[in-house]
Amino acid sequence: MKDMVKVKSFFRKNLGTKILSVIFAIIVWFYVAELRSVRSVVKIPLKIMCPPNLTVTDISIRGITVTFRGTKEEIERLKNYGLRAVYKLPGSQEKGELSVRIGKNNIEKPKGVSVVKIEPKFCSIVVDEFIDKELEVRPVLIGQPEYGYKVVDTVSAPRKIMVRTLASYLESKNHIETIPIDLTGRDKSFTVRVVVEPMAEDGIHRIMGKRVVVTVEIAKALSRREFKDLPINVLLSSEKKSRIKLNPATAGAIVSGPKDILDTMSDKDISLFVEILNVEKGLYEFPVKADLPKKVLLEKTDPEVVEAAITAH
Repeated sequence: MKDMVKVKSFFRKNLGTKILSVIFAIIVWFYVAELRSVRSVVKIPLKIMCPPNLTVTDISIRGITVTFRGTKEEIERLKNYGLRAVYKLPGSQEKGELSVRIGKNNIEKPKGVSVVKIEPKFCSIVVDEFIDKELEVRPVLIGQPEYGYKVVDTVSAPRKIMVRTLASYLESKNHIETIPIDLTGRDKSFTVRVVVEPMAEDGIHRIMGKRVVVTVEIAKALSRREFKDLPINVLLSSEKKSRIKLNPATAGAIVSGPKDILDTMSDKDISLFVEILNVEKGLYEFPVKADLPKKVLLEKTDPEVVEAAITAH
């Protein structure tokens, strides 16, 4: 019991002096620790972590400047640590523009090193959400087929693919393009397997089913050409001799067909005629017909009907 009294008496005796001694010891400890500490200013990257359905589309800063403090040995270890600042958005975060505050707890650093200062402390970001949408595949064609040929149709299989990308991007987007398909020198239909063109960099847009099969149908290019003042011949379906006068005796013709054939045609390659079935004397009207090269079609003659005055010979 006496020992307990002595202990209490010891702590109570000169209490103020003892408290001052403790405070002084703490101050000295911090002073000595400060003398041993080293500071280092480092620029480190800033990473914003989003929930799976969101992504950052714009950010005001890519990194921050941090002042670290520690012993010389601890500061040396910073070089190989892979410092970075990480800010994690909550799962309830919605898309839009917001400001985030970077604090000491956001700095990934080795133990023993303390963060003294962060600049800047605030960062503005724009957050958008991912959505799924089915887009039509649109084949992209470059170059020209062989002379005299043209593309008739293009068909993609599948015709549509599912795309997962940003809501703001897909609002006005209804199709997705393939990488260019070269037509140079082609004179036959063909099928090719191609990939669709990425819609953005950095993996923001995710495409489900990146390859499609495209069939390009190529055929002879049809062209039109007009011929004027061609003579009209008379074909009789009877052996009876008759005197026939046509009014007018010439006509124009518009024909269509492969361009390479039309480009080489002359007036001599077209034979206009009227076929007279009735050789009795009188005044008749007959349609103007044409004898044309293979693959060339008659669209119309001008005039389409001529008058024939028939008199017996």
